[in-house]
Amino acid sequence: MYALNLLSTPEQDFGKLLGLSIVCAFYGMFFAIPLRKFYILHMKLVFPEAIAVSYSIRALHLHGDAKARRQVICLGITFTAAFFWNVCRDYAPGILGSWHFFYWISLFTSPKVMAAENWGWGIVDTTPCFFGLGMIIGLNSAISFYAGCVLAWGALGPITVATGLTAGKLLPSGRWIYSASAKGSPRYWLLWPGVFTMLCASVTEVAVSYKTIWKGIKLAFRELYDTIRRRPVAPESSVDDPMGPKDQVPIWVCIHDAKYYFADFNRHGVSDLPSPSC
Repeated sequence: MYALNLLSTPEQDFGKLLGLSIVCAFYGMFFAIPLRKFYILHMKLVFPEAIAVSYSIRALHLHGDAKARRQVICLGITFTAAFFWNVCRDYAPGILGSWHFFYWISLFTSPKVMAAENWGWGIVDTTPCFFGLGMIIGLNSAISFYAGCVLAWGALGPITVATGLTAGKLLPSGRWIYSASAKGSPRYWLLWPGVFTMLCASVTEVAVSYKTIWKGIKLAFRELYDTIRRRPVAPESSVDDPMGPKDQVPIWVCIHDAKYYFADFNRHGVSDLPSPSC
């Protein structure tokens, strides 16, 4: 939005950014429960971040055997090592941070080799999150990411610069950079088609599974209606759910918590109140 001049500065746009954050948070939480069966049970968590969080939660909640203890210890050691590595690499970026292979090659061959360096090729970032992400996403997603990188920065980007459609930025060191987000740069004109492609893929994925989503939404509203009418909720699911009804999150969870909260308040008083999960 800043690149499109829709916003000015973070200080001037504080109210807009706060409102946007609240709207996005409400939108995400509103659909979290109805779409749980689709994205978690049916799609098996296609997003790498969600998979990483689920693995971490599962490791932290295992108990009672040596395997669970080893997993928690391994998680702690990995986190500590990644933390210290990121701290150290900030003090030695040229050694521990990122490696520029084409720059080293240009020192012994020709300065023209730096053309590949300018487009980001031959640069290896040693941040631990890339290694963890590569282990989580699997081979198919990794190949897709790499193919998109080759298409964007190995074909489309150089073609747009060569034809004059886009232009890079010349640094004081004499190096050209093409990854700036300013208008007219290759990154700017490659970003929006990429975002649009990702949006179309997500919408198409949801559209082809409309039966599963529609049934899940109907079940959610039926549960809400039964809750308001104080009728027992019929156990039904469009996808096999390993969790029982007692482990499910109620659709109207805030009303449930408020009802039980004030009921306990009337019976026991303030000192014995449970903490509402809402």
